[in-house]
Amino acid sequence: MLAVKCKDVWVEPIRLNAKEKVSTALKFLDSKRPVVVDRTGAVVDGHLARLADPGDKIEKISAKVPALDPEESLFVAAQRMLKYNVNAVPVKGGRRPKYVTHHAVLGAIKATKTFAKREARTIMRPTPAVSERKAANALNVANKNDARVVPIVNSAGKLVSVWSSGSIAKKPRIVKEGTRLKLIADKVLEGPVVVINSHREPVGIIDVQELLELAAMYREFSAPIYYSGLDSLAKSTQEKVKAIVEDGIKRIGDIAPLLHSSVYLRKKGVWSLKIKVSTSWRTFMRFKEGADMMGLFTQILSGLFREVKSEKKKKKEFRQLSKTQKSAK
Repeated sequence: MLAVKCKDVWVEPIRLNAKEKVSTALKFLDSKRPVVVDRTGAVVDGHLARLADPGDKIEKISAKVPALDPEESLFVAAQRMLKYNVNAVPVKGGRRPKYVTHHAVLGAIKATKTFAKREARTIMRPTPAVSERKAANALNVANKNDARVVPIVNSAGKLVSVWSSGSIAKKPRIVKEGTRLKLIADKVLEGPVVVINSHREPVGIIDVQELLELAAMYREFSAPIYYSGLDSLAKSTQEKVKAIVEDGIKRIGDIAPLLHSSVYLRKKGVWSLKIKVSTSWRTFMRFKEGADMMGLFTQILSGLFREVKSEKKKKKEFRQLSKTQKSAK
């Protein structure tokens, strides 16, 4: 299904004048059709819309995305959504472009056996939680960890609500660590999903972005690495970065069975780097900012290696303990 052509799943967008206010766009964001700026075709960012002043013009929260060829496959559309941080991309189709949305991508993921059997623990993004008393700090925590969703827990560490896009949901969508992806996709279309363990403690988040990452890996699933943000670098620098990343991921792969990895590089004054490594155990993720770009790659990959190594040690100790307990019986 992810190999289906864009022209087979495109939809007509909701077109609004660039001078329309954010409050108008908010009325249509829950539709299966994307909201775009009429003349430019720029895609309105739903996350930014919910955080913006309702009186702002929609052109301030929209992103211009290059149009795809109608013959391109759906997984290519997912790659472009990730690159431009949008949930829809334009496709050339007559006088005015049509659009492929994340709805089509997530539907295709459910129909792709390779992905449908994946468990929540191997897809989720580890994210910090905040206590009920400090719920007002959720936005700061989100910004610091490059997250759009922050779980809120009670004094016992159990999930009670979720902060997302500036508001708090008292009845968060939840799934257990072992839930299969085919049962998760529809929930994610309604909003971010919190992954909990057997004690109802939040251990991660699954949002549209996590599923787009999976779709972007289609056809290259033997432990592929997805890169975002390297286009602004010189080709020689890109090659150096990829060499460092591939070497670091290989070291991790010698310890744990790899599924896929993602690298996100941005520059906003200083360099911002996030690397996610998905294994059959769980997903490991680190985020760091600094002036030394190459140094960030080295630090994060070293940290991930130590974390995965520690996880393997814990698993080994647990198995040994289980054997000892069985022998005692």
